[in-house]
Amino acid sequence: MDDTWLSAALLAMMFAVFAGNAFAVEGKHPSRRSLKKGILLVAFGTTLPEARRAFECIREQAESAFPNVDTRWALTSRFVRARLAQEGHLVDSPEMMLARMMDESFTHVAILSLHVIPGEEFHDLRKNAGLFARMTWGIERIEMAGPLLSSHEDMVRVGDAMMKTVPPSRKPEEAVLFIG
Repeated sequence: MDDTWLSAALLAMMFAVFAGNAFAVEGKHPSRRSLKKGILLVAFGTTLPEARRAFECIREQAESAFPNVDTRWALTSRFVRARLAQEGHLVDSPEMMLARMMDESFTHVAILSLHVIPGEEFHDLRKNAGLFARMTWGIERIEMAGPLLSSHEDMVRVGDAMMKTVPPSRKPEEAVLFIG
């Protein structure tokens, strides 16, 4: 399947986050600090090197779209993080990365969740991210894009994009299977 439509969808979600069309938490902080924006890309994760390349493409596109904004990664799966650590690749949980960003005086963070549906992990991420904006000297504003399939309209758009990848030579009686 062509990654172009997925990349376009992810960039659209990031633009929506920066435009304010997302979950947002704003805290009350004792003083104004210098503005420091960041993007936090969050995924379940993968142990497959070839699949991790897709994550790097997403990061590259985020950095290209927002060249003056620091982009970070976090993975929600403890299993994946532990497995990567055994290979020498240390990746933080979203909470640890937000703590690091808070310690580095980030004032505004846009979180792009790469989760497909708004399941338990997505809701836990949203809840925990909100806590960082509520802390004294915490991150002043945190915005988080919804997952890929948040609404009926999202499902229609993704379905249409997926169908565009089906070869035109396919016969009506031939099945189509999307995996991954």
